Amino acid sequence: MVKETKLYDILGLPANANKAQIKKAYRANALKYHPDKNQHNFQATERFKEISKAYEVLCDDEKRLIYDRYGDDGLNGNYNDTANGGTDDLFSQFFGDSFFIGGSGSSANSRRKGKNIYHSLTYDLQDLYNGKSIRLGLNKQVRCEICGGKGASAENIKKCFQCDGRGIQVIERSMGMMVQRVRSTCERCRGSGEFVSPKDRCSKCNGGGYYDTRKILSIDIRPGTKDGESIVLKNEADEGPNIIPGDVIITIHQKIHHFFERKDDDLYGVVDIDLLTALCGGSVMVKYFNNKLIKIDILKGEIIKPGDVKVIKNYGMPRYYNNGKFSEGIIGYGDLFIKFNIIFPQPNELTDQNYQTLEKALPMRPSVNIAQATKNSNNINGSNTNKDGTTTDSNGGIQNCSVDEVVLSDLDSARYVDNSVFDNGNFLGKKKRRRGYFGNNVDAEDFDGDDRIRSA
Repeated sequence: MVKETKLYDILGLPANANKAQIKKAYRANALKYHPDKNQHNFQATERFKEISKAYEVLCDDEKRLIYDRYGDDGLNGNYNDTANGGTDDLFSQFFGDSFFIGGSGSSANSRRKGKNIYHSLTYDLQDLYNGKSIRLGLNKQVRCEICGGKGASAENIKKCFQCDGRGIQVIERSMGMMVQRVRSTCERCRGSGEFVSPKDRCSKCNGGGYYDTRKILSIDIRPGTKDGESIVLKNEADEGPNIIPGDVIITIHQKIHHFFERKDDDLYGVVDIDLLTALCGGSVMVKYFNNKLIKIDILKGEIIKPGDVKVIKNYGMPRYYNNGKFSEGIIGYGDLFIKFNIIFPQPNELTDQNYQTLEKALPMRPSVNIAQATKNSNNINGSNTNKDGTTTDSNGGIQNCSVDEVVLSDLDSARYVDNSVFDNGNFLGKKKRRRGYFGNNVDAEDFDGDDRIRSA
């Protein structure tokens, strides 16, 4: 009986499926969810990753055997083979190496997963947009390549006489009418069951079998990496006797950006525009990543109101796809949302002539009915009366716009989006931000975590 059926369920197969059935199910599912057929569909992309992983494991006899016996923990190397190690290993998991009236046996040869090393790095948003390759130095313990972790050459390694090569000592203690047997790791050989004379020890590791060194790790931060996302370097932590090395886990954090705020793959920003541009149209320039400028055209007749939002398609963060041995790369981008803040004239800035001109140009003021206002104390200005006698309300909206004169749109194809998208989360709610431009880019790495890791 298999321990887990998750990978079989992903392919829609029973646990006793043969290789031909696995291949057939993979082909059908892969064609259905392949990114080329489901562009900009993040859920389909994630599903394709799961299908590919399931196929990779179940079509490999060795990996499938491990998965059937131990599940995902087995694939990660985090298991003990109690079937081969005897019941003492299982018993010691619950009670340790000391117990009363115990049996015999040894767990000296059982392997356990070593401790992970955790570290974090902080980058600015532009680095996460472009992706970045870095080198980090890690101080770690490695197995001696001269003696192979034995501490000496094979002819100089002797069986420990104190534990008779078992790595475990059983000490009996009398307690009245009872005898207490305590099992502990052999002090002479430190549980290895072998002993090396000091004069025969390996000169590289001084007989320890392992020594400390500094290893340079190359890490690729892919484009579009999210804040809090982790990069796992499998089995790169300390090596040691009877230990499967743990992982080095690097968590990526994002610095607060002075203009853009990120939500998933989308970007948000607030731009100030003057009242003339809002009413009569014009252009606004927004500085983007890599010193690129985005030109946002406000068409004559649009009438931008405070809080209106324009959506610039495909100018958000990259969506990166990585399926290991099959394919990887950028499969699309999120969107950029620009919210407009209208800068009104200052008090006494306009002249009487300006006011007269505005009076003639703008729609007539709505009439005020005192009796109606008394009867209805809510909003009596729900609509505006135009010069032609018609009425219009004042609802905001979002329109697509031309970007770098590549993405073109007009009012007929405008897509309206409720500007409440800006109210979700903490978008621009914590502090006042500079609008409409970038400051100096910061190319620095902030380190936080295991002090054994440093920039290479």
